[in-house]
Amino acid sequence: MTLTREDLRDALAPMQADLAALKAKVDTWPDLSFLQTAAQRQQTDAASLRDDMRVLTAIVMRLDGSHSVLLDELRATHANRAPD
Repeated sequence: MTLTREDLRDALAPMQADLAALKAKVDTWPDLSFLQTAAQRQQTDAASLRDDMRVLTAIVMRLDGSHSVLLDELRATHANRAPD
């Protein structure tokens, strides 16, 4: 049994289609400069979020300190005003 060109072409057609689909996927993958830019953007965003967390933590700690002082003042006032 000998294979003709047409037989080979018919046998290789599915493989050629698979290769074409794979090539299309490879051509659409992002390049390294895009990935580098995206990574730098994520690092910048993370640093910004870290700075925001520091500021918000300082605000909460200040409010907590103010609340403690206010609670102490309220207790002192209550102790002063309470009948003996």
